[in-house]
Amino acid sequence: MQGQKNESTLTVRPAYRWPYYVGAMVLLGMILAVMWTLWSVNQTRELRRERERLNSFGHPVGNTNQTNQ
Repeated sequence: MQGQKNESTLTVRPAYRWPYYVGAMVLLGMILAVMWTLWSVNQTRELRRERERLNSFGHPVGNTNQTNQ
């Protein structure tokens, strides 16, 4: 037994690819969530601008049927 050398019992772990795919999907999901949020904020701003020009009944503010004579 003394003549035999201890061989290291290293096991080579396989290189998994699925963590990269999962990481890419998580990153893509985060990017899409930010883009969706920015789009939603823009839509809200546009709707708010449109509503500023309307009175409480939904009619345009500056337009009346009165004529100044």
